[in-house]
Amino acid sequence: MKVWIKVLKLCPLFVLSCAMVDSSQIEAQTNKLIVNLKNIPDSTYLFISRSDLRVDSFIVIKGKGELEFIANKPENVFLENRDFKKLWYKNIWLEASDITVEGDYNEAKNVKIIGSHSNDLSDELLNIDVGYRSSLDSINREKNNLQKTEGSEEKIFQKKLKYVEETKRIIKKNNNAYVSLWWLGWQCIYKNLSKKEISGYYDLLTPELQKDSMGVTIRRFVSQPEVPQIGDEFIDFEQVTPNGKTVRLSDFKGKITLVEFWGSGCFPCRKENPAIVKLYEKYHPLGFEILGVSMDDNKERWTKAIKEDHLPWDNVSDLKGVFNSPGLIYGVTAIPNNFLINEKGIITHKNLRGDNLKNTLEELFR
Repeated sequence: MKVWIKVLKLCPLFVLSCAMVDSSQIEAQTNKLIVNLKNIPDSTYLFISRSDLRVDSFIVIKGKGELEFIANKPENVFLENRDFKKLWYKNIWLEASDITVEGDYNEAKNVKIIGSHSNDLSDELLNIDVGYRSSLDSINREKNNLQKTEGSEEKIFQKKLKYVEETKRIIKKNNNAYVSLWWLGWQCIYKNLSKKEISGYYDLLTPELQKDSMGVTIRRFVSQPEVPQIGDEFIDFEQVTPNGKTVRLSDFKGKITLVEFWGSGCFPCRKENPAIVKLYEKYHPLGFEILGVSMDDNKERWTKAIKEDHLPWDNVSDLKGVFNSPGLIYGVTAIPNNFLINEKGIITHKNLRGDNLKNTLEELFR
């Protein structure tokens, strides 16, 4: 049930919801998201979005606007205008405190988020991440452009030591913070840290965070073997179809199988689906199989895309978005992506797209 309140104009009181910890442990309180932006067009609507879904909206008049919310737990959301002529957005951690968005609308990068400890912590960790990756890129450019390899490995080693020292200190100090869990989850994708290192950070977190769904995902990730490469045997997994049917990758052993990672909101994926459907129709009678793995986090959008694109093969997902379990197992950091597995269960190709997929299948089924 929505409770409406009057803040400049009627604005909904919304409740943040994300699977972190037991919300009953935290007393709910009403907080304000306060917007104070220069040069924003009058009567602009700003939206709170979660996973591309609009949660709520409010109007900004003469640069000012407010939205009341109840934060049972911190959550990362987008504040955006949905104006395609001038796209504007800020990534914000909302929590149980009054939070102010302040600055110049025309300079979104410099707009400040004030009052959110989670936001401050997130910025601190992300700035370290960006600095670390930038340092590695600089060393690698120097090595490639100048053919200067002497000392480069030692430089990389020292950068890694500093990175681990800084981030581990922060995580240890904030081991009960949702942002720490969120940041560590993204390391499973960014791969700044090895699985052994991620496991060490995980041990620093409180038991409550370790039991959270993201904590379970991290624990499962570090327990898996390293990402399989071409020439390796496939790693089995199981997930469910939209109607609840459990499908295992091992169900397809003995057939040439394409594991296709995609998502309903991925334009290149959707654009290529018709061509893949034609290849499936041509080669399926000869023993070709496809297992679609969706990186979606919304079942309605996922099932709608399957119907719209007329995908005849099994499609599975755990609806964890980028933290999809098979995606983590196979090191998928971008979609579309796929793996071709032969009859013996060996990975023979990766990321076959367009004509490359067509020509490979023609060769295999000649």
